[in-house]
Amino acid sequence: MASIVRRKQCYWLSFYYEGQRYRTSLGQVRWTKAEAARNRVDGVLSLLKAGQAQLPPDTSVIDYVLGRQRARRDQVQENVVPDDSSPVTIAELLAEYRVFAQPPSRAPSSYATEMIHLEHFERFLGEKASLPLEEVGCRVFDGYKAHRAKTVRTDTVNKELQTLRQVFALGVRYRYVDHNPLDDVERFERAEPERRFLTGEEIEDVTRDNDGLTVEQLKELRRFRYLDTQEIGRLLELEATSRLYPALTIVAYTGIRRGKLLQLEWADVDLKRGKLWIKSRKGSRSIRYQVREIDIHPRVREALAEQREQQNGGRYVLADRESEPWKPSRADRALRRVVKGTEFEGIGFHTLRHSFSSNLARAGVDDRTIDYLMGHQTEAMRRRYQHLFPEVRRGAVERLQY
Repeated sequence: MASIVRRKQCYWLSFYYEGQRYRTSLGQVRWTKAEAARNRVDGVLSLLKAGQAQLPPDTSVIDYVLGRQRARRDQVQENVVPDDSSPVTIAELLAEYRVFAQPPSRAPSSYATEMIHLEHFERFLGEKASLPLEEVGCRVFDGYKAHRAKTVRTDTVNKELQTLRQVFALGVRYRYVDHNPLDDVERFERAEPERRFLTGEEIEDVTRDNDGLTVEQLKELRRFRYLDTQEIGRLLELEATSRLYPALTIVAYTGIRRGKLLQLEWADVDLKRGKLWIKSRKGSRSIRYQVREIDIHPRVREALAEQREQQNGGRYVLADRESEPWKPSRADRALRRVVKGTEFEGIGFHTLRHSFSSNLARAGVDDRTIDYLMGHQTEAMRRRYQHLFPEVRRGAVERLQY
């Protein structure tokens, strides 16, 4: 996908072809014309990559995709890095990163999260987004760090700083700057203790004893709500007539993350054998994805079968009218709307995920099995729900007979 940035009075277009980055000036044109040029480039690149078009001999990539007159191939290298002495700005680097990081370079859910991080940073910068990269030091990011810490958790700030570090690493790679300023920015230490999951009764006790809880504090408590099997049964019964029922049923019985749920395709579901496959992106350079095979509960199979019949085709299990997957914001709004005013108000999709692992642990399922079903469960994560089952720990000790 091509990108457009404005530098001074001109629009500049950049894109990738066969691993090479190309940039060229579109001149002093209106935005509509620049956008039309980008759309043309995207279309021609798609044809080239699909093998439905070929680059003519002695023609530069830029001239071909823009429909210009033929040019000698020895001009391509000159077009790759245009003769432009003006320095690259923060806004331009952010625009290039948005193109560079698109899937499959990043998992769709990771890419969406990074784009949210960039939006927060751009709002903070305001007019400073036009600053040349050479003038951006760690002071800018120290200010951003302090600004964000006023409204979000410190671990969230650290994640945003990591995204920005990757953005400026791209700038170093392209030799726009010699040094990554984020290397000099200290991350927050984990000052807050790990949040532990609470039952509905425990949350009521906390709120009863602390009448002065703010809305945000109450929201945070509910976010870490744990639902036992009976509560999940009541929740699913509450949702039985809503379009959200298949989604919640899948999460309740598989522990799948919301992002993976919304990207779940029918090709990953085998109703006849009662299985589904969850693909997770790995950090390894040699192994890009890990695939987990999950046996689905009869209730999930029934919900999926009904969903397929009603959907009547399409790629995604949860799709809108345009056959595109649901957006996270839509799924979250739908859940909030259904549980509003009920005993489950304040819960999210992640509530069902960690309740899934907690109920498996309570049922005596081996940790290694839970690890597999959850994808990348950690020991720290287990400690967050083990306090819910003191009778299990007590029973284990009582088995000893000396």
